[in-house]
Amino acid sequence: AIWLLMNRNKLKQRMKELELRNQIASDLHDEVGSSLSSIHMLSQMATKQGNESTHKDILERMSSNAKETMDKMSDIVWMIKPGETEAGSLKQRMERFAYEIGSAKNIDMQLNLQALEQVKLNMEQRKNIWLIFKEAVNNAVKYSGTLKMELTALLQNKEFMLQIKDFGKGFDSNIIKKGNGLDNMRHRAADLKGSLVTESNENTGTAIQLTVPV
Repeated sequence: AIWLLMNRNKLKQRMKELELRNQIASDLHDEVGSSLSSIHMLSQMATKQGNESTHKDILERMSSNAKETMDKMSDIVWMIKPGETEAGSLKQRMERFAYEIGSAKNIDMQLNLQALEQVKLNMEQRKNIWLIFKEAVNNAVKYSGTLKMELTALLQNKEFMLQIKDFGKGFDSNIIKKGNGLDNMRHRAADLKGSLVTESNENTGTAIQLTVPV
């Protein structure tokens, strides 16, 4: 009976991973395919007659789309790469992303992510934690006007916590417009059977905390 139960659990885990791989394949088709189609259309526009300013704008949009496609491909390959079950690879990816975007925008990034080396995550957990982290950091860099960010990971009582805090202009949560990624982050947290809490005050900054059972 114990052997059957163990094999049943292993089968459930494999089915979940297969479902996630299928979802990632769908994302690859939809998102990357859309970006490549856009690049193709822009390249056709660039071959037509036009002034120098128009051609420069088209080339800049093509470059931006190409960079976005490369980033998506890199994320997808990392998510499904065999052997990437240790959260240490997630820690390294977070650190590299944070330092690169911080350097480009002159933002002081203070990272404390050592707790990721103490936890083992499955493919779905790695995917959603990474995408929540990336969305939250991108939002802070784009909209907060902050000059400093604190990115912290903690492991307490079988719960993994990740906090992304900026010291920017903040926002009023009662009037914030949809479409800034907050809903997507909450849905991803729910998929992890976790929670996402956002605290923000105008002129003092925003803190986003993800809590996930592990």
